[in-house]
Amino acid sequence: GVQTCALPISLGARAALGSRPAVVSFAGDGGFGYHAMDIETAVREQLPVIAIVGTDGLWAAEWHLQAKHYGEDRRVGTDLRVSAFETMAEAHGVVGISLRSDEEIDGALDKAWKAMHDGRPVVVNAYIAALPSPSALH
Repeated sequence: GVQTCALPISLGARAALGSRPAVVSFAGDGGFGYHAMDIETAVREQLPVIAIVGTDGLWAAEWHLQAKHYGEDRRVGTDLRVSAFETMAEAHGVVGISLRSDEEIDGALDKAWKAMHDGRPVVVNAYIAALPSPSALH
């Protein structure tokens, strides 16, 4: 799906649009992982975007679909490690924010917004529950 290339698309949008409007991407941890090193591009090319990553440690759409179609005990190749993408981001000069509870949302988004407007790319690693995506409900 589109979310697997959310980060590079957001960098392209930032390059094309200049400093306004805000550019925010959303991806799951599996999709973000495909292009996670594009955070280095964001720093090198000075492309301040906010990348929000929903981290549940799963290829969630497939995980739920496999359970639905084949049974809870027959999921294959859909488990991921829970990755600290915020730490990886910081190692590359990106503002990394860990979001672990609903109470932290306002503060995390305020910090991300300010950093982006100060010209810095941001990765918000939102640790989320493994809920089925709409595609897994059909």
